[in-house]
Amino acid sequence: MALPVESEASLRDLKLVEKKDPTRNGFIRDRTKPYMHNLTMKIHERWPKLTPNKVTLASLSAQAAGISLAEAVNRSNISGWKRSALKTAGLLFHAAGALGDGFDGELARIKNQELPGSHDQRLGGHIDYFSDRLTEITASRQRQKTAHKKGNSLGETAALADEITTCLPGVARAVTEAKGKAASEQGKNIFEMLGTRVGRVVLIEAATAFPRYQEAIDFTAASANIYAAHERLKAGRSNEPEIVPGKKREDAKLRVVYLAALSAISANRAVVNSRRHLSIK
Repeated sequence: MALPVESEASLRDLKLVEKKDPTRNGFIRDRTKPYMHNLTMKIHERWPKLTPNKVTLASLSAQAAGISLAEAVNRSNISGWKRSALKTAGLLFHAAGALGDGFDGELARIKNQELPGSHDQRLGGHIDYFSDRLTEITASRQRQKTAHKKGNSLGETAALADEITTCLPGVARAVTEAKGKAASEQGKNIFEMLGTRVGRVVLIEAATAFPRYQEAIDFTAASANIYAAHERLKAGRSNEPEIVPGKKREDAKLRVVYLAALSAISANRAVVNSRRHLSIK
């Protein structure tokens, strides 16, 4: 389907901008760009006062509420069609929030294209990045809570391992970009992709939808997170040219700080949990 002339022009402009940003190199982003742009334009025309940060907040809320509902169902004694309906609703809500996460950045670019400087994309990018990690940690903690209630210590450990490693790929990517090198946004193979934002969303849905396999899925997620982090750090040690611009390097350094802090909080929680289990024994 052909795009309107105005939409084609604005899309070309946005692509020109993105070519200058080597950190946005995901193939899924490239494939979905025309559709995401057109849909965001329609949303912007329908609700012109909607801001990117409001979209980020709505996405964060939908993901957290959706996965919390689905895991609450996993912990409950509800059965039959009510169980299926509530769990499906929670998973769909989480998935919708994750899909909506892609609109905030696009909306910010459209608004800045219409009125340069109207939205602080750097601040919005940090808020978006931080909120993504929060939703993933929230999902991990909900699965820990479910496993603990069921007396499944292996499942609790697996979900905790996922939580501890969730931020590692982001830290590794930020370290690499701070050096001026570009890391692969969505991985070079399927296993590495499981350690990226897209892969983690899929694994969160799978672990909650199929609690019988939660341990295996969470251990897979933790392994993929470690592998993705390793590959991104390796990109930073490569002989590739330094192509990330100065402002992006500064943003990356800031991401290292708050993502490392989130990782430290999760690691400390693991130590506290271990001591609690030992004291019980």
